[in-house]
Amino acid sequence: MNSYQELNSFISFWQKSPTNPRRNAGNTTIIYPVSLIYESQDRSVKMAVTTELTAYIGSGPDDGKLSLKETDELTSDSYHLDFLARFQRFKFVSSSSSLEVTGNSSKMGGDYLVTITPTLQKP
Repeated sequence: MNSYQELNSFISFWQKSPTNPRRNAGNTTIIYPVSLIYESQDRSVKMAVTTELTAYIGSGPDDGKLSLKETDELTSDSYHLDFLARFQRFKFVSSSSSLEVTGNSSKMGGDYLVTITPTLQKP
């Protein structure tokens, strides 16, 4: 599957959660509280943090965009906080109900992996 399909699978799964925020119903902008693990081998980084994920789905210019809310530990100076399905690889991992985002950049010192898991009740 391509990254857009993987993102849709992730969102479709979590839309069935009994604790899915009502604001997400029928919207093209989905907001979830999430825990994430950010890994970059070249920078020897492995960080776990809780934040907020905004996912944009639909036919607009932001379709396939993911944005992570900045925190004290997770800053745009040190980490990528925005991801696009057309530039990064998204993969829905059904066994963990998480979305993996992989990419490569000089900012992250090469390859990186972000594992995003909503902190909602599983469907």
